[in-house]
Amino acid sequence: MADKMRSVWRCAAAGSIDNVELVDEPLEALRPGEVRVRVTAVGCNFADVFAMQGLYSATPEGAFIPGLEIAGVVEALYSPSEPASKPIAANAAAGVGHDLAVGDSVMGVVRFGGYASYVNVEAQRLQRLPVGWEAKHGAAFPVQALTAFYGLVEIGGMRLPGTEGLAASLPQKSVLIHSMAGGVGLAALQVCLALGAPCVGTVGAAWKKDWLLDAYPQLAPEQIIVRTSPGAFERQLDSALRSKEVCRAAGVDIVFDAIAGPWTKPAMAKLAPMGRYVIFGAASFTPLGPTPSYLSLGLKYLTRPTIDPMELISSNHAVMGFNLIWLWSQLEYLSAVKDAMMEHVPWRAPKVTTYPFADMKAAIAKFQAGKTVGKVVLEPVHPEL
Repeated sequence: MADKMRSVWRCAAAGSIDNVELVDEPLEALRPGEVRVRVTAVGCNFADVFAMQGLYSATPEGAFIPGLEIAGVVEALYSPSEPASKPIAANAAAGVGHDLAVGDSVMGVVRFGGYASYVNVEAQRLQRLPVGWEAKHGAAFPVQALTAFYGLVEIGGMRLPGTEGLAASLPQKSVLIHSMAGGVGLAALQVCLALGAPCVGTVGAAWKKDWLLDAYPQLAPEQIIVRTSPGAFERQLDSALRSKEVCRAAGVDIVFDAIAGPWTKPAMAKLAPMGRYVIFGAASFTPLGPTPSYLSLGLKYLTRPTIDPMELISSNHAVMGFNLIWLWSQLEYLSAVKDAMMEHVPWRAPKVTTYPFADMKAAIAKFQAGKTVGKVVLEPVHPEL
């Protein structure tokens, strides 16, 4: 099969979003276990921003294509007669027995390379779009849902229906969800609602609180905190936990934190005995603009909250962090987590804000500034069709 031409946003070198350019280039030949997807929607994540700015530890060396989530249509399957362009990875070879077909609408994850009009993907990293969803919803779902479910259930200890043993006698965990109006925050809210977990959320602007109350009428105003200052936050959280919708005056069982920074200590102060502080992001460190100010970042880093492990003994607390990209090779385990999250949560189509693929930099700037709710999605066009 002749090389397929595609449009990609390629970063010549990590360090600045200005280093990313839209170019046309050939797509490599398929390898065993892979399918070719005509991408019609690409999800944007904070990891993309940090990677382009040189602040993400998992960023590939040298030039790379950002992007972790895609959705689109299966255009081609690997054929044994087609020579592979690269050595066959063990987990790619294991995926030969997939059941996808040309024409299937799919969503899935890639380890970078998603900002492209066509991608070759291991079939086992894909799943068919739920009935009634568009590609833009699919590109907003896999990373967010898996992060929320894994973080709350596997790391945070939230119980699934049918749990047995000592934990079955305890009430369901209560949760503080930072950035509840964001992509992962909304997914975490759906997990809490599905599993009967009382929750409190924070947002960075009053209009986001209004949007949440309109989109999720089962929430009470007292359950959503508009972050104003770290000094006021502990009082706000204490009031929210005492509301009749939560009634957990002793504290919250899980803090689900994607922002870090000055909000860490106040949330730790309201963590209940046996509580778990689960951190998976640091949005408060996100530089505005294309290039990070290392002086500003250095100051934030030096003044970041610290936790004394010895204090965790007497408080009966746990602090736990995760980044799913470092579990990339654990395909069988992540597939089981995915199956569980699809079984136990009746997922709504994600809230998305779409931008043309060519407007990636404008979309990222809006995303960086916290001016959106839900997920930012890029939509490639295919004039060749």
